[in-house]
Amino acid sequence: ALDGRCLVQDRLGDDVLELLPVAVQVPHRGLEHAPGGALADLFCGVGLFAACLGDRFARVIGVENDERAVRDARNNLLRDRRTGDEVEVVCADAAAVLARWREGDWRDGDLRYKAPDWPLATVVLDPPRTGLGDAAAAILAALGPARIIYMSCDPATLARDSATLAAGGYGLARARVIDMFPQTSHVECLAELVRR
Repeated sequence: ALDGRCLVQDRLGDDVLELLPVAVQVPHRGLEHAPGGALADLFCGVGLFAACLGDRFARVIGVENDERAVRDARNNLLRDRRTGDEVEVVCADAAAVLARWREGDWRDGDLRYKAPDWPLATVVLDPPRTGLGDAAAAILAALGPARIIYMSCDPATLARDSATLAAGGYGLARARVIDMFPQTSHVECLAELVRR
């Protein structure tokens, strides 16, 4: 959109609908003065968060374990006026990527990201219902990004992972419940954690 908002277009028959997803609108706020560095979008799917937030970062790294989604994410991010030097999307397990980053580098496959070259400024993650897990959350905290934006479809796993991140030096800046599935018991939770 002209005002800087990220719109999602959806086609319904011959009609094209433009949507401003609240799930993207919320983490978009507060990033006006985000540090350069890198945005890592873990469990990135087709790259929705990376596409909407990536223009505030020098580099965007997407991690997704579904090959078809990785192909779509690459296309979406490169179409979004970025070059191959600014964008990387890898088909891999997010926990495995975090473990490699903790060691300082991961050059297997097509991911060339090296932590000292591009400081990890913000991590966005939208894991499956099982969450990130204690081990991966502890590694993420040790990597020390300034901000973690965590979208969760299970409040219990968000609470578990947030406790691990808090033990690693993060505090909750804000949280929001998003009713993406009206008239059901399912909710999405969005938490922003910042390094203390």
